[in-house]
Amino acid sequence: MKFTKPNTLTMLAVSCAMLSAGTVYAETRVGPKHSEHNLPTFVTLDTDKDGYLTISEIKTHMEVMEHFSEVDANKDHKLNEQEYASIHIDGVE
Repeated sequence: MKFTKPNTLTMLAVSCAMLSAGTVYAETRVGPKHSEHNLPTFVTLDTDKDGYLTISEIKTHMEVMEHFSEVDANKDHKLNEQEYASIHIDGVE
């Protein structure tokens, strides 16, 4: 098999394809923002990957902290993904 030196255009096309694939993977893994309010995704905030958000995981996100108690439906002091998805911020479209 004979290999030839790739041209600049081919390398550029391959590089763009790789960057696009990486972006798609990152959006799939981390997810878009919380769709309704532009909040960080549950996956992004769940830093220990245990399926729950605790106060220590969201303490730097005041918009989430402000609603923590009201959406913690079972009052276990942590939010599951469904509870987090129920955050509604008045006046935000």
